[in-house]
Amino acid sequence: TNSRGICASSTGAAAVAVTSVGGTNGIQSASDGIFARSSAGSVTVDSTGDITSSNSYGIFAQNFGSATVAVSSDGAIVSNFAGIHAHSSFGNVTVDASGSITATSANSYARGITARSFGGGTSTVTSDADITARLQGIYATSISGGITVSNTGDVTSQISKAISLNGGGAGPPLVTSVG
Repeated sequence: TNSRGICASSTGAAAVAVTSVGGTNGIQSASDGIFARSSAGSVTVDSTGDITSSNSYGIFAQNFGSATVAVSSDGAIVSNFAGIHAHSSFGNVTVDASGSITATSANSYARGITARSFGGGTSTVTSDADITARLQGIYATSISGGITVSNTGDVTSQISKAISLNGGGAGPPLVTSVG
C-alpha cells in the first residue's frame, strides 16, 4: 500500500502509545511501518513483529515538546530510511532493539537506529540487534543531555561509522559495545 502500516498522532498534549505484535507477514508498508507522533505528550512504541518499509522509516517516533520518546522493537526491520528513528525536541529518548535491522538504501537517512534529543534530554540506546546500514548503524545525539549506547549485536555501516555519537553536553558519552 502507499500508506503507513500503523499511524498514531496527537496534535496536543495527549500521549501516544502503539503496541504491535505483527502477524504472519508483519507490517509491510510503502511508507512508515509504524508512525507515532505527539506535539507535547509522551510517545511509546512497543513492537514485537517484523516490519518492512519500502520507502520510509521502519519505526518513526517523535515528540515536539519535552516529553519522553521510548521505542522497543523485537522484530526484524527492513527499511529505506532509518530502521528506528526516535526523536524528542527536549525530552529523553530511549531505544531498545533486539531484532535485526537493515537500512541500506542510497539516501541520507539510511541509519539502523537514530536516537535524538535536541534539548536537555538524554539519548539512550540498548541493542543486541544485528544492524546493517548505509550510514551509521547506531546514531545517538543530544545537544546538552547525556548519551549512552550499550550494544552487543554486530553493527556494520557501508560508508560511515558503525556507532556514532554527537553532542552530550552532560559529560562524555558512554559506549559499551561487544558486538
